[in-house]
Amino acid sequence: MKIRNGFVSNSSSSSFVVAVKKDIDENEYYFLNKTEVDNAIKFAKEIIGEFDQKEAEEMEEDIHKYDNDEWDFAMFNLDQRDEIMIKSIKDAEEAGTLVVLGYLMH
Repeated sequence: MKIRNGFVSNSSSSSFVVAVKKDIDENEYYFLNKTEVDNAIKFAKEIIGEFDQKEAEEMEEDIHKYDNDEWDFAMFNLDQRDEIMIKSIKDAEEAGTLVVLGYLMH
């Protein structure tokens, strides 16, 4: 398994934690499972931290940076063959409405 920041498409599947603008169109981004900040931190500490403690600490800092009235947190799994979902994520990143905080490729 690999831990990375940012979006890549060279693994069969990945689990992501992202920050999303509160006003994001939930119908367009149907695959996002909104979550509480505590669950995002738990992912960083327990899942990412199992493989790379420094990466987990950096991810937790990023989570706290986005823990405000403008952003929510979401988690999702991505099959890297899902080109439509990949395009949606990249488009949202480019538009500044989604920020990948961390992910685990498996």
